[in-house]
Amino acid sequence: MTDREMRTLAADRRPCFDETQRFVPSTVISAKKPRLLIENSNPHQTVATLRDILAAAGGLYDRGVPVRFAFDQMQRGTVAQVMTPDALVLTAHATCQPYILKTKKDDQSYEADARLPRSLAVMYLDCADSAEAVGAFFAAGCVA
Repeated sequence: MTDREMRTLAADRRPCFDETQRFVPSTVISAKKPRLLIENSNPHQTVATLRDILAAAGGLYDRGVPVRFAFDQMQRGTVAQVMTPDALVLTAHATCQPYILKTKKDDQSYEADARLPRSLAVMYLDCADSAEAVGAFFAAGCVA
């Protein structure tokens, strides 16, 4: 598979298979995604970094709450879908690579890929929903 084909498949975000019909993980195909450090002791920092990453990537819009536009086959048109915490987790993983810092027994630290906790997605949506935070949150580029 050529580099160009791999980039095209990554852009389509479809399950990818190589010429022998083996599944090729998207992490092998996709371009380098920004890393998101998951800090459970500093959730506000993680949420702010996630906000910046999603703002740079685009695709979320402010319609009173964060939404994304999607094609609805039943209505045969584009509709605004309200972002749920689970949808935000999927969007975050499509946009960036969350990781945590772990420590080995010999006190060496290393990065390990991790799942964005649903609780942080809820915090992100609550912050975007909060009346007093809306100005600062959206002004910082959370959504268009």
